[in-house]
Amino acid sequence: MSTAAFTLSNNAVFVNGVQTVLGTGAGGAPNLDPFKANQVDFSTEYYFRRPGAGLRRLVSIKTFSTFIIQQQSAESYGGVNYLINRKVNGEGASVKGVEGLLPAPVSSFLPGKFNGFGVIASYSYIDSHTPIKDVTGRSLPFPRAVQE
Repeated sequence: MSTAAFTLSNNAVFVNGVQTVLGTGAGGAPNLDPFKANQVDFSTEYYFRRPGAGLRRLVSIKTFSTFIIQQQSAESYGGVNYLINRKVNGEGASVKGVEGLLPAPVSSFLPGKFNGFGVIASYSYIDSHTPIKDVTGRSLPFPRAVQE
């Protein structure tokens, strides 16, 4: 749980009474919403005639109505300007992914003590979209879960 407390770093620079460098700080956010999402997963499997051999596919779609991001904003305390990092609520993100797995036993041509070995090949692809933009205007990917 995040609190309303914050810390300010005493690193603002003043020259002749004029602030030339912003101070920094970090603050809590007690009113954060939890991550909320609708999710659909679809999986198919096909097994070859050889025991243990097959092909598995998974498609996953998640639509997030709320999530948590880190944001920096300008705030002023005691006549000093700061850039404060806080966690804030984000809205409207999507994450889509596909995954494939191909287990294949190779024991048919291996000597006795290696009988039962096999190979597993896998592939995963994930794409995400958020309304969050970087300073150049490019959309940023969905953030990893924010740890407290």
